[in-house]
Amino acid sequence: MRLYEQPCSAVTVGRRKYKLRLTYDRVLFALDSVQDPLLTDADRLRLMLGLLLKGRVPLSLRRQEQLLQAIMAEINQQSKEHGGPPVMSLTQDAPLIHAAFQQSYGIDLHQVDLPLVTFCELLSGLPESTRFCEVVGIRARPIPPPDKHNSKYIEELLKAKASVALELPPEQREAAFQTGLNRFAQTLIAWAEHFTEGGKSE
Repeated sequence: MRLYEQPCSAVTVGRRKYKLRLTYDRVLFALDSVQDPLLTDADRLRLMLGLLLKGRVPLSLRRQEQLLQAIMAEINQQSKEHGGPPVMSLTQDAPLIHAAFQQSYGIDLHQVDLPLVTFCELLSGLPESTRFCEVVGIRARPIPPPDKHNSKYIEELLKAKASVALELPPEQREAAFQTGLNRFAQTLIAWAEHFTEGGKSE
């Protein structure tokens, strides 16, 4: 997205334009519902659209599915452009992310409605001085081949990795997420990939 462009606020499906509410909290809440086993596909679809749309959800199931696909494509584009740090979990690391935003930007994520694109930009720009980036760095740090000089370093790195390890491997989180999406929206969005494999890996 160019500096002079505004975050997407609407999508057009058929002949109608639908206004969107793509704040980071609504998007994450909607995406969490994908994995809720208590919801039917129809309930999940209406819940997601209710969170992400301004105005009433269309009555037609076909139009709902088309609309969700258009919204998810926009979400995917915004998250892919700005990426996020690798080896992270928006759930497990939530306290660290909150603290990092407060420390770095003076932003209390409980009190603001950031557009998704802004959230992604700020997330990918968090400085290394935050505990969140330190934890991400430990997870992403490669373990070197052992030699006669680095056994103590490897031992300490393994302990550090164990202390901040994610509860699920990235590939399992991504597979569960994508399976849920494919059940009812027939979209190829891989949201989890952008927050576990993209971003500041250098």
